[in-house]
Amino acid sequence: MRRLLLLGLALAGCSSIQLGAPLGAPTAEAPSFPLGLLWERDADGAFGPSAARVTDRYVVVGTRNGEVVVIDRETGRVEGTGEFGDSVEGQLATSPDGETLYVPTAERRGGVEAYDVRRGRRQWRWRGGAVQAGVARVEETVVVGTLDGRVLGLDVATGDERWERPATDNAQIHAAPQPLGADVVVADDAGRVVRLDAATGAERWAVGVGGPVYAAPAVAGDAVYVSTTRGGVTRLDAATGAVVWQTQDDDPLRVTTVAPGPSLAVGFSDGSVRALDPATGAERWRVVGDGNVTGEPAWVGDRVVFGTLDKRLVVVDGATGREEWSTELRGRVKSALAVGGGLLVVLVEPRHVVAFHTAP
Repeated sequence: MRRLLLLGLALAGCSSIQLGAPLGAPTAEAPSFPLGLLWERDADGAFGPSAARVTDRYVVVGTRNGEVVVIDRETGRVEGTGEFGDSVEGQLATSPDGETLYVPTAERRGGVEAYDVRRGRRQWRWRGGAVQAGVARVEETVVVGTLDGRVLGLDVATGDERWERPATDNAQIHAAPQPLGADVVVADDAGRVVRLDAATGAERWAVGVGGPVYAAPAVAGDAVYVSTTRGGVTRLDAATGAVVWQTQDDDPLRVTTVAPGPSLAVGFSDGSVRALDPATGAERWRVVGDGNVTGEPAWVGDRVVFGTLDKRLVVVDGATGREEWSTELRGRVKSALAVGGGLLVVLVEPRHVVAFHTAP
């Protein structure tokens, strides 16, 4: 019956999240160690590479069966499930007041939907192309990178196109756009990284990083860190786009989004997690496990946490890389980890959301 209901909602173009309240404010509050399992919830669908979105009230996840699931942060109870028709793989975004959720959809009829979670109704829908990477809200603009390589700015109130930049060299956009002040940083699979004025689409700078970019850039202070699918990590000056340093592995490995902290924690598809010096890119330590690391690690205090494709969640000392704790999960971890609201949230194959908190 539930599947028939969801099918009916999809055909009608409807969603069914009605919380009666905003999602709440984003929060980066981390749990303390030791970690303990708080809850585990079946989301009824697989996940893309992006992390869950955590607020001070909810955990919000998109799934590849076209749903967005809103989970109570404390209890793990599902408070709302919305059907958006196409696969939801990319980065979700919210309005500053937490009332509007911006949902990207990735398939042929994909686009972006702005949805009022408090009242349970669609505000607008833009169906201009598949959005696999996700969206970013920057002031009064929702910035969208499409799978066919275009970058667009949509009006937050109406969804109307305010500006559009055409694709460059037939490139595609797989990496989620990242806010940088009133601007946004966008990278494509031709290895081109651009900083754009979010309101107008005007280019601030553009630079090539020498390899396809599938992982979202990381913005931290005056730095933009970009990972490639060929074993490279580049630090760019956020103001000018100048290359500060660049590292390159001997093998063409896929590299996760950089997790900034006391060091830069980065996962590689050879099963290693490495800490890089933010100032120079020099390697400080490396830990190698049995399973590839494809999801962005997370800093929890002075420790680094990462999930693997051999179904493990691992905690290492952020200064030395020494393993301190690990646990076996029910499935592989291919998505980025999320920290917020006193939780560490892990998206686990085939379709489970797992929340860890400070153990009593």
